[in-house]
Amino acid sequence: MPVVYIHLGNLPAYLKLSVQQVRKYNQRVVLISDSKPDFDCEWVDVASVSEDVQRFSSVYAHMSTNSKKFELICIKRWIILRNYMTKHNVNVAYYTDSDVMIYDSLSDIYNTHYSNYEVCYTMPADQENFRWTASSCCSFWTIKSIKAFVDFIFHCYDVTGIKKLEEKWNYHMKNGIPGGVCDMTLLYLFHDKLNFCSLSSVSGNITFDQNFIDGENYYRNEYATEYAVDFDLNIKKLSWENNQPYANNLKLNKKIRFVVLTEYAKLLTNVKQNESKPNPIISLAKRVVNKLKRLFQGESKSRHGWFGNYKSWQEAKAKCSGYDTDVIYNKVRESLLKVKNEEAVYERDSVLFNQIQYSVPLLEALKTVSQNHELSIIDFGGSLGSTYFQNRDLLYSIKKINWSIVEQKHFVDGGKKEFESESLKFFYDIPTAIQYTGKRAILLSSVIQYFEKPYDLIKEVMNHGFEYVIIDRTAFIEGEERITVQIVPDSIYKASYPAWFLNETKFKNVWGEKYQLINEFDSKFDPESVMEDGKKVYRKGFLFKLK
Repeated sequence: MPVVYIHLGNLPAYLKLSVQQVRKYNQRVVLISDSKPDFDCEWVDVASVSEDVQRFSSVYAHMSTNSKKFELICIKRWIILRNYMTKHNVNVAYYTDSDVMIYDSLSDIYNTHYSNYEVCYTMPADQENFRWTASSCCSFWTIKSIKAFVDFIFHCYDVTGIKKLEEKWNYHMKNGIPGGVCDMTLLYLFHDKLNFCSLSSVSGNITFDQNFIDGENYYRNEYATEYAVDFDLNIKKLSWENNQPYANNLKLNKKIRFVVLTEYAKLLTNVKQNESKPNPIISLAKRVVNKLKRLFQGESKSRHGWFGNYKSWQEAKAKCSGYDTDVIYNKVRESLLKVKNEEAVYERDSVLFNQIQYSVPLLEALKTVSQNHELSIIDFGGSLGSTYFQNRDLLYSIKKINWSIVEQKHFVDGGKKEFESESLKFFYDIPTAIQYTGKRAILLSSVIQYFEKPYDLIKEVMNHGFEYVIIDRTAFIEGEERITVQIVPDSIYKASYPAWFLNETKFKNVWGEKYQLINEFDSKFDPESVMEDGKKVYRKGFLFKLK
C-alpha cells in the first residue's frame, strides 16, 4: 500500500522529516508535487495527474474566511489522488498530510483493523451547530471510495448540492464564526455514503490522532493535555515506549497507542529538534525573557485614537500630518499587493490578517444592489481595493463584478499601474466613474467623516442620483457633532488627520430628503467607545434606495 503525500509549492523541511519517519515502517512512499524532492521517495509530477482540476476551479464557490487559494488546494488534492490511483492502478492508498509523523506499518494496520471498510479518516463525534468537520490528514482510500468522493465533491457545487453548503456558510456569517465550507465539510457530509470508520475512535488498543494540540480525538476531552515548553503549546499528554507514542484515554481509562501524530513534524522542525528532549530550563527562560520584552514594549506604545473637540477643521488639521502622505500609500500598497498576489488573505487599514473578516450586512447589501448576477458599484474612497479584495471571493453567486474606485490622485495612479483588472478599475472623480460603471450603486466606507464638509459630500453624491447608496463604518457621537484628531498607532503607520463624529439623526435626515432607508447596521470592525469627556462614539452602516 503506498503512503501518499500531495504537496504543492516549495517542499518544507518538516515534509522531509515526515517522509523519513514514515519510511521506517512503510516501503512505498509517494510524493505528488510540482517540485522534485531531494530526499528518497517515489515522485509523481502533479501535472501528470491533474485531470478535472481546472474544471473544479471553474465551479468552485468560496464560502470561507480562509483564503480561496488555500481552500481550493485542499479540495483539489482529492481529485489529484483519484487521478493518481486510477492511472497507477492502486486499489488502496493511505493519504497523509505533510506534517504528520507515522509510527507503524500502515499496510499492517489496515489489514488488521480496517480492511472491512471502504473509507477511513478521522472524524469526531460532536458535530453540533454546523460544526460538520472531518479530517483526512490520516486516511485510507479504496479506489471505489475516492472516485465516489470526487463525484460527491462536484455534486456539492452544482445547483442542488450547493444549498447544503450554504446552510453551513449562512450559519457562520450569521454568528460571526471564522472558517466556513472546506474539504473537511465535504468529508463530513460524505462519511455516511459508504461503509465508513472514523480513525479517531479507538480500535483495539490503537487510534489515529485527530489534533495533536487538543484533548479531543473522537470525544471531547478524551485525552489529557499538558503545556509543552518547547512548542509553547498545550498538546496531548503522551508517554513513549519503544519509540511509540501512548496516551491515557480518559473515557476508557486505559492506555492507547497512537499510530500517527498530526502536526508533530512541523512542531519538531520549528524547534530544530529530533526525538531527543531539549533542555526545558533553557526553553522556559527564553520564553520568560520574550514575555518580559513584550510587556515593556507594550508599556512604551505611543498614544493613539481620537482626541479633542476642535472649533474648526483648520484648527485640527494644523496638528496633523495628513492622510495624503507617501507613508500611508506605501504601507497600503505593500499590504494589498500581498493580498492581490495571494501571499496574504485580507487587508484592512493597511493591516494584514490571516483570515478574512467580513461584514454580513455589507455582503447582503452588495447582493441586494446586484442585478442579474452582475454587481456594478462605485467605491468612493476605496483605497487600492480593500473592500473589493475582502468580498470578491465571498460573492460567489455574482458572475460579473464591475468595481470602480474613486480616490486621491496618487492612489488612482498606483491603482491603475498595479491593481487594475477586468473587474477592478480606478478613477479620479465620480462623473468619470459613472461613465464606466453607471449609477446603480455607490459605496462610502469609512470615508465621509474624513471630509472637511461631510454634508457637502453627501449632497454631491445625492445629486448624482445613484439608485442605491451603501454606507459603512461611519462615525457618530451622542449629542453634538465634533471635530477630532485621529492618531494612528505607530505599529500601523505614523500619521494623524482630522476626523468628524457626526450626529446620526441629522445624518439620516439629510439622506432622507431623496433616499429611503432600507437597512441600518452596526460596524463589524469598530466597537463602541467613549471620548475623553465620556461621550459615547460608535460606527454604523446603512443601505439607502432612491425614492
